[in-house]
Amino acid sequence: NISAEDMEIRWFREDPTAPVCLYWYGRYSIDRQMPSYRGRAEIFPEELKNGNVSLRLRDVQYSDYGKFKCMVVSEQWDDDTHIDVVVRALGMQPSVSLLSEGNQSQLECRSE
Repeated sequence: NISAEDMEIRWFREDPTAPVCLYWYGRYSIDRQMPSYRGRAEIFPEELKNGNVSLRLRDVQYSDYGKFKCMVVSEQWDDDTHIDVVVRALGMQPSVSLLSEGNQSQLECRSE
């Protein structure tokens, strides 16, 4: 695995200049984060050394429905991907499962 600790990790919705979460070469850039995601969106800093740039989204809201894009940039390399978040209902006691087929994965969260 390639460490992501010294890279730019930018999670955003449509506009890359309005990040949901921005980790900039060793530190969070909270002042550039969209206000509606402050305190709700973060990465797993302890996992960056393993190349894991996953987004943790807390207190999910209906407005979170839709596409989240991720750009990872270093001096030698860059890549991007996206996830689709579907919010069907808000409730209690979440249950999370990972469904994989080929090179596609789906994280399913249910709340009864």
